[in-house]
Amino acid sequence: ARSAASTMRSDVPPRGSGNGRLALGALATWPALASAYAHAAIARRRFATVPAARQALRTLGLDDLAARALTVRPLGTGQSNAVVAVDVEGGPRLVIKRALPFGTVMAWGARHFGANFVYAADTTGRARVGREQAALERLAAGGVAVPRCLAAAPADELLAIAWVGGEPA
Repeated sequence: ARSAASTMRSDVPPRGSGNGRLALGALATWPALASAYAHAAIARRRFATVPAARQALRTLGLDDLAARALTVRPLGTGQSNAVVAVDVEGGPRLVIKRALPFGTVMAWGARHFGANFVYAADTTGRARVGREQAALERLAAGGVAVPRCLAAAPADELLAIAWVGGEPA
């Protein structure tokens, strides 16, 4: 297994102004950004449906939950992931996340043009989901209060985590 340090680009900032690099990067990638942004908006709406949540639960290996009546509602308006709350009849409330292409484009841009030069080398949705799963599991193992990772399918860019009730701080 590679260490976290070996997956990072560099611990030395790139030469030149961060703002200049960001502006050049935005100009060079705007067609991809615009397309991915529009796709993210559509994908979030499509993911916030019972059929999509049911399919995601099946893909995640949570067939027993997928077979029950579900209520689905979108959470947030982020562009990196489509995130939904799922209430399972007679079962738990959980959160399902699907990595979106816009998050991959933004991560790639941040790594190559922006201030986040110390960013994982692999910016795909698969890698982002895998890193989130690993982080949740490591933090939980270390005694940090984090949502429990119920299932992950990095190859399918999906993650299910336990719902944590309460009010935001």
